[in-house]
Amino acid sequence: VGTTTTNPVLGGQTLYTIEQTDSGQRNFTIDRRDPETLEPVAGPLVGARSVMVDIADDGASDVIVTYHLLGDIILWDRESGRQIGRTIKTIGEGMMQRSVDGSVFTYVSRSHASVWNLDTSTWANVACDFAGRNMTEEEWAEFGPQTIEYRATCPDYPVDT
Repeated sequence: VGTTTTNPVLGGQTLYTIEQTDSGQRNFTIDRRDPETLEPVAGPLVGARSVMVDIADDGASDVIVTYHLLGDIILWDRESGRQIGRTIKTIGEGMMQRSVDGSVFTYVSRSHASVWNLDTSTWANVACDFAGRNMTEEEWAEFGPQTIEYRATCPDYPVDT
């Protein structure tokens, strides 16, 4: 095919690779390719800081999870290829695992276990349940979307709390 790839990892029905630049250096951009033809099947995953060494991709859910040499775990939106949230830092060498329906992700090391809800459609409700209130106007000004006027984000709670 004429493409040099490194660190190939098969996830679901996709081959994930890191292409070398013209100078031969790795840029950590993760390409998504057909494993038989090596043709791109979707846009790249851009933003990793080190080599990807493992992937949790069931091929069906909206979220792809990658684990990197520096211990970073990154959640990616399948359609756009954009990172979801912040990079997750891990403690010690461990193992990634996904639930059968793809909605729960776990990372287990010798001393720690972490569990993440990957169903992004539930995140707003989880945040409201955890906070038990709406954002204040001051919080909205600092953390909320700057293109939308202040409003209730948690319908079960009054705006003035």
